[in-house]
Amino acid sequence: ELKYVYDAITLTRHALDGRCPLIGFSGAPWTLMSYMIEGKGSETHSKAKKWLYTYVEESHDL
Repeated sequence: ELKYVYDAITLTRHALDGRCPLIGFSGAPWTLMSYMIEGKGSETHSKAKKWLYTYVEESHDL
């Protein structure tokens, strides 16, 4: 069922030809937004929470 994912990763890895590592990560919208705002993992997500309530429309767009 997920052969297309494996194929995409394989094609990308071959296209990179060892020039840089291929690291994959995906998370739910909140996780991705938090990492973008915090710049790293966080136990409190305080910066992300502040951004969420300060920029409501932008948060929704993300």
